[in-house]
Amino acid sequence: MIQCSEAANLRQQFKKDNTKNYICALIGKVIFAVMTVSLSLLLTLFIDAVQYKSKEKLILGWCACGVFLAANLANSMFRRKYQNAYLRNALTQFKNYVFERILNQPISNYASGDTGKFISAFSNDLNSIEQNYLIGELSLLLRSSVILSPRYICFL
Repeated sequence: MIQCSEAANLRQQFKKDNTKNYICALIGKVIFAVMTVSLSLLLTLFIDAVQYKSKEKLILGWCACGVFLAANLANSMFRRKYQNAYLRNALTQFKNYVFERILNQPISNYASGDTGKFISAFSNDLNSIEQNYLIGELSLLLRSSVILSPRYICFL
């Protein structure tokens, strides 16, 4: 039971005072997924323009391509800002929490324990958490939204 509450406290450190960055990073990922699907619609517009030899569709396709590129650039900058802020804040808060927990250990733990486990918490484990948990959590949403978004477009 104590380990479960400790694990919950560790997970809370990632989103503590970091909710805005987390939500904005997720919104950026969802917009990216929608834009990925809209790219296929844009390509369909170009294929139709060539197939039917329609200058109007070709002009519309080039205009839509310009809008798509501008929107993609804006979304990339938005995602970069908030995802990086979320990762930086989450890791900083986690490091501070772990360091505080280490400093609150009794002196006897330092004398009899292996000091390598304390150092490991600040190096290898943090890199693993960044790659596997934080970035993985954001990527999972992106992958699931890319899979689900074509189904919603079919209803349009």
